Amino acid sequence: MRCSLRELKVPYRIRHYEAKVAELEREKLLCLEKLDAQAEPKGSFEEILEPVLMFLANPWKISESGNTHARRLVLKLAFEDRLSYCRKEGARTS
Repeated sequence: MRCSLRELKVPYRIRHYEAKVAELEREKLLCLEKLDAQAEPKGSFEEILEPVLMFLANPWKISESGNTHARRLVLKLAFEDRLSYCRKEGARTS
């Protein structure tokens, strides 16, 4: 969107750039509104924490449920790094 001084003297170019600036300002305001809406908590800390604690209350039950996504999520929450695996000994935690 670079322009020279000659291009800015042409009236339709000026209108084009003004319209583009106005469009970008509208997009900026829309993005700011979306950001503000995301920042608002949807409940109190206790209301948000309760389902998380219920999820982690019984990891064995989650692993037996067969939900692969939930099993991986529990492993990610429980361990900082990926688990190492030994063919002879199986999964290792250290």
